[in-house]
Amino acid sequence: MELLKNKGIAVEKLIFWTFCAMFFSMPIGTTPMVIFGLLTLLLWIFSGRFLKSKQQLLKNKKIFLPVLVFMAIPWIGLIYTENFSLGLEFARKSYYWLFAFAIASLSFSHYSPKTFFKAFLAGLTITSLFSVGQFIDLIPMREWLPTVFEGRRITMSLLLVLGMSISSFYFLKENRLKHRILILFLILLLLFTLSISQGRIGYLAFIALSPLIAYNLLGQKHIFKVAAISILIVSALFLSPVVRHRFDQTINDIRLYREGDPRTGIGLRLHMWEGAVKIFTKNPIIGVGTGGYQLAMEKFDVPALQEEFRDPHNSFLHTAANHGIVGLISLCWLFAIMLKAGWQHRHTATGFSVFSYGLVLLIGSLAATQILTPKTGMLFALFIGLCAKMPEEI
Repeated sequence: MELLKNKGIAVEKLIFWTFCAMFFSMPIGTTPMVIFGLLTLLLWIFSGRFLKSKQQLLKNKKIFLPVLVFMAIPWIGLIYTENFSLGLEFARKSYYWLFAFAIASLSFSHYSPKTFFKAFLAGLTITSLFSVGQFIDLIPMREWLPTVFEGRRITMSLLLVLGMSISSFYFLKENRLKHRILILFLILLLLFTLSISQGRIGYLAFIALSPLIAYNLLGQKHIFKVAAISILIVSALFLSPVVRHRFDQTINDIRLYREGDPRTGIGLRLHMWEGAVKIFTKNPIIGVGTGGYQLAMEKFDVPALQEEFRDPHNSFLHTAANHGIVGLISLCWLFAIMLKAGWQHRHTATGFSVFSYGLVLLIGSLAATQILTPKTGMLFALFIGLCAKMPEEI
């Protein structure tokens, strides 16, 4: 019996550390994150640890019932979609939610979830250092190197804001001066990296979370002081020529769209959002099925664009167009769980991290379908799973 018990502890320890590797590699690259994620799921399933998920499901029905509903909806949507191949591609991404059950099956009486966040910050630091090195031409541009540029800028800008928010929590809780200086340096590094990332939605997320970060840096509830620090750090972001250029570009994109030219980053999004709203209003209950948005958008295509729109670059409109009000309610349900649980436990590292990510993902989902993106989609599931473990954290 003792041998079996020790084997069980060893397996759980291995799963815990593969989760740590997953958090660490998340800011570095999608491929290593997915590899560690799949390894975690294999260990969780074939070790029999998945059987513990039944206990967690019964114990935390208010959390995992909406998870099961949200997992099922894409597969149900395959029944009536007109684009089965793309729908199947989207439905397969529901495996992300297995991570919620897997992380909830761990016993945090032996391991601390704080290790996950520290691993994430370590990976984010590496990516930031490489990005700054590339920006100042110390490191050559290579696609395989961790970076915040090119196709990674949207997701990475959101992860940078999350990193700053979590770091500010540790700054608030830390009493040692040397450690506070190191944390402050990390926050400044992440802020500078955000300022060169070109991720406009990350700028918006940073503005929204700046009062939260300012409060932690200040350590006081004085509203005027928090507001002053918040304005100061946002102003520091806008000192960057890259940020100012992206802001001017946004205004110009909107102007061109109003003049009838949607061939810009913002213009395409406005076009996709408008189409998604029209699709939803015509199919309000269950939508057009998983992946059905792409074919439905052909009715609203502008000939000059000659583009295929797989999704509307908005998590809420994607869900509404493909799955109607039923899907939209299930998605909002998950966000409500995350924000409520995170706020209730905001004085712990896990609670604050969950709450911060809920806000970051909510804002990020306005400009991209983050629930489908591997990094942010998996992190969504992981943090929902951690909602069930918060009462265990000391």
